[in-house]
Amino acid sequence: MSKNIWAEAREKLIQEHLKAGGEKTGNGKSLKNLECPSCGKREAYASINYPEKLSCNRKNKCGWTEEIDLKVRFPYLFENLLKSHPPTKKNPQATARAFLKTRGLNPDNIDFEQDKIPVNDEVFPSVGFRIDKDTINHRLIDYSGKDKIRTYGEYSGKIWKYKKLNFNQPIYVTEAVIDSLSLIQGAGYQSVSCLSASHLPKNFYQSLPEQAQIVIAFDNDEAGIEAIYKHRKFLIENCNISESNISVELPPSGKDWNDLLLESLQQNNPLTEMSEWKWNEWR
Repeated sequence: MSKNIWAEAREKLIQEHLKAGGEKTGNGKSLKNLECPSCGKREAYASINYPEKLSCNRKNKCGWTEEIDLKVRFPYLFENLLKSHPPTKKNPQATARAFLKTRGLNPDNIDFEQDKIPVNDEVFPSVGFRIDKDTINHRLIDYSGKDKIRTYGEYSGKIWKYKKLNFNQPIYVTEAVIDSLSLIQGAGYQSVSCLSASHLPKNFYQSLPEQAQIVIAFDNDEAGIEAIYKHRKFLIENCNISESNISVELPPSGKDWNDLLLESLQQNNPLTEMSEWKWNEWR
């Protein structure tokens, strides 16, 4: 796939705007004369780089602003990736690569595998992240069920990591590998995944040196909040790390780190410069 799926969706949306009567501004950086979905006047505008966000220029009489969900507008680009990006002899990981790109991740910088996972009476493609030679964590693709993660092999006490850790820098611990990859790519942090909120990687935690700084960065939901207390308690009571070296950062409620990565890419900003970044301090 030569073109990023998000870029392809934005290009299609721009063409829709133009066909409906919109125009590019003289500098080519914006779209104007778009129909406002709220007041119906052709005074809405959008950025070429971020055409899904429409705003009405009639601020006193309307002032409407809203974002178009590209996944809803162009579902065929984001769904059934096996059909649109089937594996080939030349590119046996084509489906997994396409999936990573839909999540805003650069597959060229990631070690991953593609496989097929049976679920009930169906078989789904998956992207796999190896923990060690005997253990691999899979994320199902084209699967609409709730439990999209499958881990094969003995993973109790273990974590997934991107590369050798630097114990002089903070280590962000997330639930899913996708979230760790989002922090690594978008924020330049080093991050490991404990694979699920319910999994306590005791072996990893107890192997950490005294100077290690752990940032618990779980999902901001009921399961994630509950897990924070469990992980923090274990680190304080059973490990060499001092309590002052253990902190917590969360994405905004209802979002995860990958959601923020996608938003940062849409707005062409580093993840750490997102307006919501400072919001996530543990309170």
